[in-house]
Amino acid sequence: MSDSSPQQDRRTVLVVEDEAALRDVLRRYLTAASFEVLAADNVEAAFDLLMGTSVDAVIADVRLRDERSGLEVLQFLRLSDEWHDLPVVMLTGGFLSSEEDEIVRSHRAYVFYKPPDHRELVQKLIQLTRRPRSPLQGVETDPSTEPPAKPTIEGRPTTLWQVDHPDRGTQDCLAGITTDGRVLVRIVQLGKEVQSQIFGDAAAAVQWALELESTLLAQGWEKTI
Repeated sequence: MSDSSPQQDRRTVLVVEDEAALRDVLRRYLTAASFEVLAADNVEAAFDLLMGTSVDAVIADVRLRDERSGLEVLQFLRLSDEWHDLPVVMLTGGFLSSEEDEIVRSHRAYVFYKPPDHRELVQKLIQLTRRPRSPLQGVETDPSTEPPAKPTIEGRPTTLWQVDHPDRGTQDCLAGITTDGRVLVRIVQLGKEVQSQIFGDAAAAVQWALELESTLLAQGWEKTI
């Protein structure tokens, strides 16, 4: 009789996050979605876990409290023969600098802004870890697991807030009802979308937008709308 069980199909995610509360929340959501979770609160601990364990995806905070960056983990993975095509999601509590943005884009990572929509994050990881990966060609596209095209807003979007920073410019938070009846929230800087989230109801969308606004105001941004 074979010893096959659901445990054998569980994918492993490494979470690199120095905020214990967020780390625990991510662990609960990922475990509920049948992921095995490894956790590290700093870059060195993450490297140690990667050297001794097989993982299927990584979630890493861009800015850690020890003045190290989760981007170091991302760069390490992309330079590694074993991990260079591993799915990576970066978390950030504020907008990325131009240098950080370039690293994320050139090293093929996804970005979620804090506080992340945990359901959206889990769905992204499910999608990414189901794709076949090739050590020579990177992440291959499997049409059966490709997400549908992002819904578009019907009519004119509503501005939920606008903030300004003397060095980074203006950020607008726009929201509207999509063609499939959900709520799309877009964060736009100088006409360029830097983040978006889709929600099933307006209350969740507004809560996420207000929490992000509070985070930015605490970082020195000024409210203009």
